[in-house]
Amino acid sequence: MDQLSLLLTQGRLNTAATANVVKAYEAAANYSGLESDGVKMAQMLIAVDPTFHATPENMLMPSTRSKPTITPSKGRPYKAVVVVFLHGGIDSFNLLVPHSQCTSNNGKDMYAEYAAVRTNVALAKGDLLQVDEPTAKQPCAKFGLHPMLKEVHAMYRAGEAAWLANIGPLVAPITKQQYKAKSVPRPPSHYAHNFAQRHAHNVHAQFKTAQGVAGRMMKALESQSNTFNGGLYSVNGNTKILSGGKHMADVVGSGGVIQYAGGSFNGMTEGQITQMLTQNHSTSLFVNTYVDLMESGLHRSKVLGDELKKVENAPTQVFPTSRLGQQLSQVARIMKASKALQNERAVFFTQTGGFDTHKDLGKTLETQLPGIDGAIRAFQKEMTEQGKWDDVVVLTMSDFGRTLTSNGRGTDHAWGGNMMMMGGRVNGGRIHGEFPDDLTSSGPLNVGRGRLIPTRGWESLWHGISEWMGVEADEMDTVLPNKKNFPDDKLFTKKDLFKI
Repeated sequence: MDQLSLLLTQGRLNTAATANVVKAYEAAANYSGLESDGVKMAQMLIAVDPTFHATPENMLMPSTRSKPTITPSKGRPYKAVVVVFLHGGIDSFNLLVPHSQCTSNNGKDMYAEYAAVRTNVALAKGDLLQVDEPTAKQPCAKFGLHPMLKEVHAMYRAGEAAWLANIGPLVAPITKQQYKAKSVPRPPSHYAHNFAQRHAHNVHAQFKTAQGVAGRMMKALESQSNTFNGGLYSVNGNTKILSGGKHMADVVGSGGVIQYAGGSFNGMTEGQITQMLTQNHSTSLFVNTYVDLMESGLHRSKVLGDELKKVENAPTQVFPTSRLGQQLSQVARIMKASKALQNERAVFFTQTGGFDTHKDLGKTLETQLPGIDGAIRAFQKEMTEQGKWDDVVVLTMSDFGRTLTSNGRGTDHAWGGNMMMMGGRVNGGRIHGEFPDDLTSSGPLNVGRGRLIPTRGWESLWHGISEWMGVEADEMDTVLPNKKNFPDDKLFTKKDLFKI
């Protein structure tokens, strides 16, 4: 034991932990009659101990760690947000295209301007799926969707899908002149994938260590005067957008929850693991964090896994085999168990990628969009079957938009882009925000190569979503730290985005 402690923890394994390891070592060795099995058991248990994971000394304090409190459910109607992150920066100006009946700038032909600017990457006008824009607030009364978005097209026409025009990361509203003069702060390195993804996830662009916007929203819902029981779920690994909540997000694979399956002579029992996780506070923040995460992971994997095993015939719909299809299928299963999980509010994160189209824009969208389109339709049918479609909103987000101009084979990193939102109570069949009325190099938003300044920041979207989810007004500045930088007419409200 002295040798193992020295090798694995620099001799810092405390007396209580050592006694636990010795006991398990002897039991394993006696069970099989092999000392090597005892050594394996000892190594595994030491690797569970906090001193193996944290270099500061683990000095225990008299006070015991408090268990996380769960906000009780009051049985109110369920609401959920499902984020579909289109990783890589999708060229969304080929998802939503000006078509005809254009009234801005003396009625110029916006499609002709689009085609002239986009050249070889422009979609043919005859291939576009036409939609009406009835608000008279956009430059055209008719727009076109990418021909591979047939299901989204049908949902838009049914009033269950809407578009968010020219949205992206901002610190504050900024004009072309201010951009060139550098007189207004802007998101750092917002043309780079890693920075742009971080901006979209934390919606506090100038603060790189900010927690995730969905995590902050859920923390507000669970902490404000009118509290809700909330859940944060990712079916695409650990992700920043869900960080910052009152509780850690549950990470679920597309195949379900992986539960701990130890317990035989060569596997640790949960009881043995718990014994290694000290119940007292440590002087080391790293130790306390590790123990909390380990305990939470064991507990939540059991609770969520057990509840999902009880969900029968879910989902009933056949989802596409695409990556997004399988993720949304798992989201549907968790939603089926929402009552048992006592969730009144929930946020889910899904992701599909391959949209960094420097060389193959046309082929990529033609290949990728059908899987997204079909997955969203299957999800809509499943939510309708569960009676939840009116209580769910599906949002698409991405790193950034792409250049309006072609590099010869594809398009490059840009800024603002067009995103979708879908749901039974979405204020659909329209385009929210401001679609640019000038796509040329001299346009007021074009800062070069067809990189358009967003006319709406991510704050605008999440302001409306947070209101719809029930965040109280005095919590909104915590959820959206940059809210104060935007005038009210640049922030969507729940009445803008939903049929209230």
